[in-house]
Amino acid sequence: MPLIAGLDIGSTSVKISLLDTISHQIVATNSKKYEFKVNEEIRVKHPEYCQQNVSEIIGCIHETLATFDDQQRSTITMISICGQMHGCVLWNNDSYLNYYSKRGQFDIDDSRVSDLYNWQDMRCTDKFIASLPKPHSYADRISTGFGCATIFWLTIYEKQFVQKFNSSATIMDFIVTIICGLKHPVMSTQNAMSWGYFDPIGHKFNENLLKNNGFPVHLLPTVSKCGSIAGKTVFNWLGIPVGTPVLVAMGDMQCATYVNLRHNPNSAVINISTSMQLSVLNNKNFTPESKSVSKYKSIDYFPYFDDTYLSVAASLNGGNVLQHIINFIKDLIEDITGIKVPDNQIWHKIFQLHQNQETDISDNNLLVKPTLFGERHDPSLKASIVNISKNVKINKIIEAFCNGIIDNVFEMMPIEYIKENNITQVIGTGTVLIKNPIMRGMLETKLEIPIVYIENSDADVGAVWVAFDYIFNTQ
Repeated sequence: MPLIAGLDIGSTSVKISLLDTISHQIVATNSKKYEFKVNEEIRVKHPEYCQQNVSEIIGCIHETLATFDDQQRSTITMISICGQMHGCVLWNNDSYLNYYSKRGQFDIDDSRVSDLYNWQDMRCTDKFIASLPKPHSYADRISTGFGCATIFWLTIYEKQFVQKFNSSATIMDFIVTIICGLKHPVMSTQNAMSWGYFDPIGHKFNENLLKNNGFPVHLLPTVSKCGSIAGKTVFNWLGIPVGTPVLVAMGDMQCATYVNLRHNPNSAVINISTSMQLSVLNNKNFTPESKSVSKYKSIDYFPYFDDTYLSVAASLNGGNVLQHIINFIKDLIEDITGIKVPDNQIWHKIFQLHQNQETDISDNNLLVKPTLFGERHDPSLKASIVNISKNVKINKIIEAFCNGIIDNVFEMMPIEYIKENNITQVIGTGTVLIKNPIMRGMLETKLEIPIVYIENSDADVGAVWVAFDYIFNTQ
């Protein structure tokens, strides 16, 4: 039973699925959340920074992979990795890896590998971004959290630190580099686009522009086509055989979209997890226009597969906003009573109150602007709530936040734009949307076309189907 493994290295967890290439069924799925130790010095001094320890991520990958049995791991014939885009890891490729043959595992030398500066990192202020050169690409806007912006910042403010390294890429590309023993990282056009200063039409970074502005261009990875092979495993990885082909790492958003559009190309996909994306597949003749002339300033055009593009409203505000509210409620309860209440208990009560209420959702007069984390097209945005009455209840507040999150993404990509692209249905995915009846109810009241919800269509599943369609099925 040959299997393809799909790995999604997300912002809060790792998820792995195995596809049986004979039955065409997902036969096993496992996931594990990260358990990062908070760096108190960074948290207190620089709350705008968002860094994740790479060793912790690697440990989580190993733990997740180890939950599959020996037989399953030994029959993995291909590996396809995707994950959180935009962020960057820097490392010294000369000596950073330790491999333990008896365990079939590896770890890294933290002194030779930086943290992951992820997509939520806000160190690049508006003023700093304005000081950077304008990219030579239709994607002529750079934002904080983009790999190239972060490296620009590090080069200016932590120059000696950057000089320790000779390689950089996304966290997914770093894992591919390790297991394939690559001397120089390889990055897909999808992930390159997410870094900024990349021209998807020319398939190359703006190297001359970057070099002329002091960017360490030797750190840039080699760009390769999505759906191609990056290399083969050079060691036994927890029973996965040496010589197993590994695809070039892809973006989680594209993979999550792929699994849904594979047989439904005329659908829009709305995914609500940590963040939120609303995606529409453009036809093959579509040519993206630059932000400076586009009517839709908050829509991005991302490389997809086969030289096509996705129109995407990529909001920074999704499940992370709701989690922030839940954390506030938990802290409030603990501060007043000394009692620690788990998330699921709070959600259970909120859903119960929502279900038992006598008034309709539409009777909620609370208005919430949910942009707690800003947006890439306007990082200065803040959250707000108005029309609070004396009889407000917690479920009404959560309803208003859910409503605001949905409204926000449709402000970024109006429903008219979706209709203009001949979309016949909307596919709803992502753990936050699937598990939250309030969010689903809010979404359904705003759409004028059918919506279907699809579970088990996360990015890791999309990654295995890309490997199956583009590599395995063509052999």
